[in-house]
Amino acid sequence: MISNFICPTEIFLGAGSLKQIKAIIQQEQFRRAMIVTDKGVLNAGLIQPIMDELAEVNCEASVFDGVEPNPTDIVVNQAFVALTNERPDLLIAVGGGSSMDTAKAIGILATNGGDIIDFRGVGKVKEPILPVIAIPTTAGTGSEVTTVTVITDTKMKLKYSVGGRNVAARWALVDPELTLTVPPHVTAATGVDALTHAIEAFTSKMSYSVTDSLAKESIRMIAENLRTAVYQGNNLEARSKMLEGSLIAGLAFNNAKLGLCHALCNPLGAHFNVPHGVANAILLPHSTRFNLPARTAKYAEVAKLMGESTEGLSLSEAAEKAVTAIERLIKDVNVPAKLSLVGVTEDFLPRMVEECADNPLVSINPRTATKDDLLQIYKNAF
Repeated sequence: MISNFICPTEIFLGAGSLKQIKAIIQQEQFRRAMIVTDKGVLNAGLIQPIMDELAEVNCEASVFDGVEPNPTDIVVNQAFVALTNERPDLLIAVGGGSSMDTAKAIGILATNGGDIIDFRGVGKVKEPILPVIAIPTTAGTGSEVTTVTVITDTKMKLKYSVGGRNVAARWALVDPELTLTVPPHVTAATGVDALTHAIEAFTSKMSYSVTDSLAKESIRMIAENLRTAVYQGNNLEARSKMLEGSLIAGLAFNNAKLGLCHALCNPLGAHFNVPHGVANAILLPHSTRFNLPARTAKYAEVAKLMGESTEGLSLSEAAEKAVTAIERLIKDVNVPAKLSLVGVTEDFLPRMVEECADNPLVSINPRTATKDDLLQIYKNAF
């Protein structure tokens, strides 16, 4: 079998890497940038240092701060109006996955035209997007290095992906100093999102040696550092390890893809606006338990990577420890663990099954899942 590893993004990783922005702008001779962010990042004071860097190289800048969690087509259209008015030659996404996804989406529209729903799926973006510098302020989505943007259609109540090589950011500035002020609950939820990326990439049908190496290192780093990052937010070492873990999980799943947990999560964001990391935290233990028979050896390895002792256990018993480790970590960082706690009603579960059953991630999940299986997982998580 021939494997293919894609990473079109140039990555700068480490404390102080934000300052690479000046070199990029000078090298590419950008003249006007639009920063895409949310009000929380703006109010945290993270935008002004970027504006100062831009001023030093005579790059004019505007700010769109209307990004919301689980970005919708409405937010994308608002941001695109701002882009049309400002006419930037560079987009700078600052924030979590929502800011990066919004920037990618309007970058698509700037060079390809149309509406963002026109590009649903993979390979429909024919022209490279307007250049994007992705600057993550959370350790979670890995969107800074993925070839995907995820948008919610408000009319259809549908959360969908747009993917392809042309969707990627050109540069990623991955600076842990920007994550030091992230609140504990956001740190926890985004960290579980990154862990889910790593575990699903590691156990995917499409995984292979390169993605496995990345995913395993990510699982280990997140398991060892998430608790510290949540409860000692100013610990730069823990923040650095979490941001790196999220980054390499992004590289892994961008190539090995994801699985059942992410398919099941999408309706939660589309209908109930559940933060993506919280949705993952609720569903990861249950989707993992369902998948155990199909990837027993790999889940046994996940258990060990997360610090569980598996000595003297059978392979299946060791694999069960992966679920234990996941549940313990989620409890320790205080993320909601039940659908009933985030506004989901039990009578809505069958509709969510119908909406996620045809998600391509279900077909590449390591264990075949019927609609009855999906409903049972939702019920178990309720």
